[in-house]
Amino acid sequence: MSTVSLCKLVSNSQPGETGVYRRSSAPEGPLIQTYDYNVRTMYDAFQQGIHKASDLPCLGHRPVLNPLTKERSMEFVWDTFAEVAVQADQLGSGLRQLVQQYAPETNASIEGSTTTPLGIWSNNRKEWTIADIACVQSGYFSVALYDTLGQDTVQFVINHADLPLVMCAGQHIRHLIQIQQHCPTLKVIVSMDPLTADNQGPALQAWAEEKGIVLIDFDAVKQLGQQKPLPHVIPKTSDVALIMYTSGTTGMPKGVMLTHANMVAAFASMQAVFDFMCGKDVLLSYLPLPHIFGRLVEWCMLQFGGRIGCFSGEVELLLEDIQILKPTLFPSVPRLLNRIYSKLAQATIDAPGNVGRISRFALDAKVKRMREGHGVFHPVWDRLLFNKVRAVLGGRIRCIITGSAPIAAEVLDFYRVALCATVMEAYGSTENTGCATGTDRNETLAGHVGAPCQVTEVKLVDVPEMNYLTSAAVPRGEICTRGPTTFLGYYKDQAKTNEALVDGWYHSGDIGMMKDNRLVVVDRLKSIFKIAQGEYIAPEKVENVLTRDPLILQAFVYGDSLNSALVAVVVPDPDTLPSFAKAHGIDTTELASLCRDPKLNKLVLAHLTKAAKHGKLLGFEIPRAIHLESEAFSIESGILTPTMKLKRNVAKEIYQPQIDSMYRFLAATVPAYSRL
Repeated sequence: MSTVSLCKLVSNSQPGETGVYRRSSAPEGPLIQTYDYNVRTMYDAFQQGIHKASDLPCLGHRPVLNPLTKERSMEFVWDTFAEVAVQADQLGSGLRQLVQQYAPETNASIEGSTTTPLGIWSNNRKEWTIADIACVQSGYFSVALYDTLGQDTVQFVINHADLPLVMCAGQHIRHLIQIQQHCPTLKVIVSMDPLTADNQGPALQAWAEEKGIVLIDFDAVKQLGQQKPLPHVIPKTSDVALIMYTSGTTGMPKGVMLTHANMVAAFASMQAVFDFMCGKDVLLSYLPLPHIFGRLVEWCMLQFGGRIGCFSGEVELLLEDIQILKPTLFPSVPRLLNRIYSKLAQATIDAPGNVGRISRFALDAKVKRMREGHGVFHPVWDRLLFNKVRAVLGGRIRCIITGSAPIAAEVLDFYRVALCATVMEAYGSTENTGCATGTDRNETLAGHVGAPCQVTEVKLVDVPEMNYLTSAAVPRGEICTRGPTTFLGYYKDQAKTNEALVDGWYHSGDIGMMKDNRLVVVDRLKSIFKIAQGEYIAPEKVENVLTRDPLILQAFVYGDSLNSALVAVVVPDPDTLPSFAKAHGIDTTELASLCRDPKLNKLVLAHLTKAAKHGKLLGFEIPRAIHLESEAFSIESGILTPTMKLKRNVAKEIYQPQIDSMYRFLAATVPAYSRL
């Protein structure tokens, strides 16, 4: 059987903390800083990509054929690396002229730096990437605005980062003009979409001019650069490369400053995971570029000569994009992987009759072979069954990497053997450039996030108030990371920087434990709460088990120290709830009516209780009452962050009446229930 990289101790423990862990395959000396010593900055990374793959496809998209119906081409149209380089050169020269003319005094307040931050605001598209490259080559650093940020937060980031110029999709122009009076540094808006009479471009330009803003489109900026080309401004390794505003679950986001050295070290770590192949690897760009995971993978493709196909901008078209592009790499998040798994499972292992029986037999056979070290291929079952499953995701995926939340063992096993692909879990945050730990390519066990990345060291620190101690038989504590990917600090917030960075160690706020020389993430420190009988609850753990069930789309688990039981607000899957109801004698298919049905509520609670026990939740971790909600949690409602994390304080405020109602119900109907 193939071996896997595990955690190894490289120093002795200190009072209140473990020793320092590294990956077993990591070098004994200094941690890896770069994949190639000629690549020290993001600038060097793209230059290497041009050198390796000048005439090969770089950025692709599916053009819109009909603006009225939004029908798109069934093929991707590509720009080569050389063509992208020319566009980035022209855009960068044009941007420098605009900044010098309209905002010459704007500089970031970073010690030793005179660089200027520029904003980028759109969903993933080729112009986003070209804008990012142009910043790197022109002496600027980028500040990404989330495509789904609310008005207050967009305004906050523009002012906090002192942005003089924002490059954005056409749909955001009106909003930026409207808030300009509250954003005194904003002088220039660059539209990624052409400003024409068809989209009221001249009218928008006139309105912007009234507000003292220059509104210009990408093509016009590139023409400026073409007419007056300027030499590249080559960054230093210590220069800030980008500021990423984290989408915190409470309050306004913090600006994480990442340097070129941070990013290049992360590229080296990613190369160790994916083993990018020049001219052969294909990536669908759909993970948001304002977040570190999506940004890292895309820049690795730029460095190592891969092709990046931008998704069509609509979640409904994502599967179609995948089937047309046929990606070889598929970085993703559990939320999406779980939804795809649910649909695939219903058509195979959960299907009725012979299809289900054969699929389950085939899956068990392949998982057994994998556990025995014989790989993920099977000469019979792949040809008869699993090649059809692979085709749903394009048929060429060789590697999946998932992060941001735990994923169930059965889901991992299914993807590994059904797609004949490497599937890995990663753990990280913006503050360590997304590179904390990851599982190995040959890993077949689930329930952990592997060992430190090649560029990272890890230790655990006691959290005595919650009885998480590193002196326990299985060490537990707050996860801390250190290495060349550790961020510079929070922009304009030294107090929070001092809290998070202590003697070079980033304190993540996550609780972890070391089990079998692998790191297991228990939960977020601030998310854990205590119920009346003194038991600590990790709500994300409970929610992950509940949403693993095909009947459930989303869940918000609540408890507090005054109550001895958990309750939950549950959003059922609109595709599966009607059939579940019909199977239990409830004929209506209207979702809102189903969610109000007391009989169905009782049936769903019983179903979830079984699922929770199957998921090995303890008795006190299982919700005793639920509220069925027909409206999905969303960013627009304020319940989800742009990274799809639950804002628990907002959810509690919105659902407080339902929470109170559930506890009143328990007090009236459950004899053993008590409230302190």
